[in-house]
Amino acid sequence: MDFLEDKREGTFLQKALSKGGSVKTTYNKIMEKTTPDLKLVTSVETDASKSLQARVQDTVPHVDWLDQPETWEKKKFITDTKQYILDLYGHTHVYDHQLLTLLADYMETYIACNIALKNEPLIALYNGGKTYGPNPHFAVRTECLKNIIKMLSELGLTPKSKLTKNKPQGSASIAKLLRGPKG
Repeated sequence: MDFLEDKREGTFLQKALSKGGSVKTTYNKIMEKTTPDLKLVTSVETDASKSLQARVQDTVPHVDWLDQPETWEKKKFITDTKQYILDLYGHTHVYDHQLLTLLADYMETYIACNIALKNEPLIALYNGGKTYGPNPHFAVRTECLKNIIKMLSELGLTPKSKLTKNKPQGSASIAKLLRGPKG
């Protein structure tokens, strides 16, 4: 805020300067009149902010099968994801385990399609080599991906679903407060 151009403070500043005051002392007097809780905040990277970033990055588990699809283990995926849900939301249900099993099946098919697409041509020949078309693994992989995203959302494991998974329901005033301004 430029106090020399501010109309509200301009008269105060002009009077102070006309009486022989300096800009610095006048600025300090103006700042004394404002509430003491207001502080000038600048963006400074500290060790605390770095550790916060590191903690946020550590909440997302790294999986080896993204880089090496051959290392996919269905049971390990189910166990790790179930534990992640427990850590994230504090509870799991039988329904979650059943849905996790279905999710793992789709994940396995998706990964098998990725492995196949690495080893096969992208364009396939049909009708005895008379027509060309996309490799059928594309369609299977795309359908699996759609179902995987739906199941991840149902389990509250996508960024969008994490925001709405545990929103308080009901019309009580505390539920409205906890839902936030748009709730």
